[in-house]
Amino acid sequence: MRVTMFEFKEITDAVVRLCQGAVRLKDDYVGGDTIQVGSNCLFFAGDEVEISCGTEQKEIRRVLITQGLETIQLDGPLSGTYTVDAGAQIRLISDELPTLNQVVTGVPETLFELSAGRLPCVVIAPQKLEQSSQGGTNRSMLQEYELAITYLRARRGTEAEENAFLNEVGKLFNLLMSDPYLGGQCWHSWVRCAEHDRQLEQALRERGNAVRCMKLSLVCKVSTLTGGS
Repeated sequence: MRVTMFEFKEITDAVVRLCQGAVRLKDDYVGGDTIQVGSNCLFFAGDEVEISCGTEQKEIRRVLITQGLETIQLDGPLSGTYTVDAGAQIRLISDELPTLNQVVTGVPETLFELSAGRLPCVVIAPQKLEQSSQGGTNRSMLQEYELAITYLRARRGTEAEENAFLNEVGKLFNLLMSDPYLGGQCWHSWVRCAEHDRQLEQALRERGNAVRCMKLSLVCKVSTLTGGS
């Protein structure tokens, strides 16, 4: 078999969606009032959700119940066509989500000029992959991916703004901890640490960007086949 073990892009894409309160559908929608996702941990009965496919096709529903790990029953059937290949997803609508103008991937120091219209934002950067054969077999490998998720917000130097900064970081932290399966992309994930990134703040300040930065380190564990026999 051909080896396809490097999953940083898939994991990063899942984190981008999760930071926006969304997970992809696992199967094409074929009618009725239920949809299948890789993980439904983010959703609870009564939640308002948006099911979308691309930028134009969107419908608002409420979650009736969740079943098992993958099934979400809505309060009514959908009228549109929602397929996995087209990127269909379900997104939570809630004040408990962080308020973000952008969620992007890259390196914060070099990615873009941090104009007011871009902040607050989250920048996601893959950091490292470690592998271990312990606990695996001659055909499987345990992988541990780590990503840096940096929250950036304009610095205004007031106590109220500092409290707002910490409150939004808390929302992001709670969101990342809400779905340990990353929408079905891994078998366990968690935020290892959250730290004030003073070095990044200094680098951005030298470029004329007065911002507050908090970096969250997200660890994702994956078990993957190696192709051995």
